[in-house]
Amino acid sequence: MTVPHAVRVFALGFAQVRNRTFPARAEWHEGLWVIQDATPRRNRRKAEVVAAEIDAADAVALCRRLNPGRHFLCHIDPTPSPLPSTKHAYKALGYRFLGTEGLFVHDLKNVPDLASDPPVRAYPEELARTLRCQGKPGLPWVTGARHYAVVEGGEVLGRVRSVPVDHDSWVSDLVVVAERRGQGYGRALMSAMMQDDVRHGVQTSVLLASADGARLYPHLGYRCIGTLQLFGPVSAR
Repeated sequence: MTVPHAVRVFALGFAQVRNRTFPARAEWHEGLWVIQDATPRRNRRKAEVVAAEIDAADAVALCRRLNPGRHFLCHIDPTPSPLPSTKHAYKALGYRFLGTEGLFVHDLKNVPDLASDPPVRAYPEELARTLRCQGKPGLPWVTGARHYAVVEGGEVLGRVRSVPVDHDSWVSDLVVVAERRGQGYGRALMSAMMQDDVRHGVQTSVLLASADGARLYPHLGYRCIGTLQLFGPVSAR
């Protein structure tokens, strides 16, 4: 899978996740994906602007023409580590650096078979909404998404969700309660989700990883094909 294809899965999948509280859309504008609320409203959420095929100067110029309002700008380079030149370019253009995540993909050809005790179970949308984990609310409704969780005595130990995007999937909301981390629940959740993706004909699984996730996902067969650097306009402070 190419970086532009993976970015498309990210943009469309993330837009579906944002639908959980208010309708959102992802639109392609010849170099940028813009993910924002589908209709005007009070307290409009910040837009996510994603650049992956143009340089920083062109991305900022196009973003200003599109005028998405309050926004974050995500720049994805096709490298396994962040490029300092990208950070410096956005700083010169009036943006502050906010963080880094890795863009990972899995072709689902060699999915690990990992179990946990209690086992991972798939949950229908109605029940998934009630699965609170680590102080976070239940997995909200996302059309066609598949939800997985480890539950013990009514307590959710971990959960994850697969969001379909055409023949691919976007991985959303992997979380394991802090006191049960390091016990294999994250690996088991991902394994169960990927095996189900294969049964549903998914071709490639795509996700963004924090520093902790970047250490986990390669053990499951994911490979890093890009690095996202997140920026915010300095004037938005």
